[in-house]
Amino acid sequence: MATGYQFPLFSGTGTGTQAGAQLGGDGAIVSRVEFCVIIASTGTVNFEHTVDGTNWFPLACLDTSTTGQTFATSCTASGIFQADITGSFAFRLNVQANGSGITALANKVLG
Repeated sequence: MATGYQFPLFSGTGTGTQAGAQLGGDGAIVSRVEFCVIIASTGTVNFEHTVDGTNWFPLACLDTSTTGQTFATSCTASGIFQADITGSFAFRLNVQANGSGITALANKVLG
C-alpha cells in the first residue's frame, strides 16, 4: 500500500497526542499532497494545516481508497488521502489515541 511514498510523516506508537513531521514551511511551494496512512491496530490521525506557522486547523482530505471517495478531517483506518494545501504554510498529521497500535505515515508531493 505504501509503495512510492518517500517522505515519512509519522511512524511509531504511544499515548496522547503526537504531531508528525511538517510538510512545507519556510515558504515552500507545495499545492497538493498525497499520503498513505497505515494503522495496524488502533489510532486516530487528524489532518491539519497552518497558514501562519503557529495556529493549526483541520484540513478536509479526499479519501481515495474508499468507494465514493469521501472527504474527511481524520481517519481511524488505513487509507490513501489527497489534500489541496494551496495557500497553506505547512501540513501535518496529528496522531491521537495510538496506545496499542502502530501507525506509519508517508507522503509524496504532487505539485
